[in-house]
Amino acid sequence: MAEQLESILARLLVPDNNVIQEATQQLKVAIKSPEFIPAVCTVLGSSQQAQIRQYAAVLLRRRVLKGAQWRTLSVDVQQSIRQNILQLLLQESEKPVRKAISQLIGTVAKHELPTNTWPEFFQFVTQHVQSPDPQHHEVGMYVMSATASTASCQLQPHLVELIQLCTAAMDDEQNHMVQFYAIKTLTYMVAFVGTQEQAQVQAIVPKLIAIIGKLVSIDEDLATEA
Repeated sequence: MAEQLESILARLLVPDNNVIQEATQQLKVAIKSPEFIPAVCTVLGSSQQAQIRQYAAVLLRRRVLKGAQWRTLSVDVQQSIRQNILQLLLQESEKPVRKAISQLIGTVAKHELPTNTWPEFFQFVTQHVQSPDPQHHEVGMYVMSATASTASCQLQPHLVELIQLCTAAMDDEQNHMVQFYAIKTLTYMVAFVGTQEQAQVQAIVPKLIAIIGKLVSIDEDLATEA
């Protein structure tokens, strides 16, 4: 089914309304198949076209967005998704696709964190946020930001460690995007800061303000978003 699905997604990208409408109807039928999730995972990992890989990541995220949707998947399919998406993120060369996969990872983490069934998630994030490789560093911090945007409640038990990770990431003077994603992560988590974490957060406020000031000179829109 993966080959058929890739063909459908390719036609959704054709600048022809008739072709798009026909492909849309075919996609609606394909989504109902029990083979759809494995097929879209295959397309995500094998398509030679970046737009199709991105589309596959977005589609997969939509199909597991709710906890009830995730729980309908077999244990084997859930495990396959968990194992593959981290590796796919590392091997992906196109930034829009990496972002789509990162958002998918955040959604899966939202479902898995409460049951501690995905220890590889935190291992991956910690390893990459602390990596000397600039691209890995940025990917790790973006995954953390994407996860915090959708799973802040589920991340609350790990708040102390998250603040430590973000504090270290804000010291990256070479990559302002790493600093930006660190600030975004903290912004998503700030509602959960209690007395235990208050001193940690207060200590990094001057650094945070200085980074936002630096971002203004680099990208005013980015600074506003931070």
